[in-house]
Order: sequence, then structure tokens, then C-alpha cells
Amino acid sequence: MLDDHAAGYPDPAHLEDAHLEDAHLEDAVEVAASLVAVAVAEGHPVRLLSSSGAVDVELPAGAVDADAAVVLTALADLTAVAGEPVARSVPVRDLDVVEVVCGASSDLSASALEAGRASVGVVLVVDPGAGRAVSAIGSVPVLRAAAAEGLLDAWNAVVSR
Repeated sequence: MLDDHAAGYPDPAHLEDAHLEDAHLEDAVEVAASLVAVAVAEGHPVRLLSSSGAVDVELPAGAVDADAAVVLTALADLTAVAGEPVARSVPVRDLDVVEVVCGASSDLSASALEAGRASVGVVLVVDPGAGRAVSAIGSVPVLRAAAAEGLLDAWNAVVSR
């Protein structure tokens, strides 16, 4: 689940600068794309949803890199959605592993609640003020980093064992 609502990504020090907001969403998109690419390479089924509903792409187990291109194209075309975020749930049949990728201003409690429904749930937060941090909300790990590279490093250290 990728939070694509603009309200989740503003930089509090530069709210008037839309380019910073876009950069944070781009980091979230990069994280989602990387996780999808790894899952496809390892032969896992993938379903990528955006919180606005703009992206809903499913790949079966055993999909190949060419199939993953559909997901990556959907992500490349994604733009931030204005307005209040609306809660969107991951369908029950897709609750094996749930990663919620969001911005620092997203509703982390709701994100953790959604991720916590899965057998394995993780919240990855693009947070320009975080440096690197690992915490939890209940039993759900919350990984924070200022950019995609830091979040993926945290994913590899904490989740991907």
C-alpha cells in the first residue's frame, strides 16, 4: 500500500515548496518499486495498491520482469492526490505481507493498523527529519529514513533476513 495523498508528504519547514513534497513522494514510489522488483524476482505474487485507488496492480506468483514493468509504469505515472486521505483496506486475500509506504505527515496509526492485519506487516516512512530510526506501533515495525536508500537499508536490516 502506497500512500499517494499529498498531505502525507509536506516538509514542515518548507510547506510552500511543492518540489520538496514531490521529492518525498518520489522516495516513497522508489521504495515501493524496489520492494515490488525484489518480490517479483523471488517469484512471489504482488499486489500494489495506492491509498487513493489510482494504482491497483496485481501480479501472480512466478511473474517475470516484463510483467513487473506494468507495476513500474503505474508507479512512474503516479502523482500526489490532493484532498483528505480516505481509508482504504488491503483485501483479506492479500494479507500475507503488507508494507505501507507513506510520508511523515501520514496517519501512522492507521497505517500500522492496516499493516498489522497481515501475517507480516511493516510501515516504511519517508521522514526528512528522521535520519534513520526503527520503532514499532504495537507489533508493527515502523522504519523511518530521510530517503529511499535509507528505508531500503532499514528493510534489509530489520525485515529481510
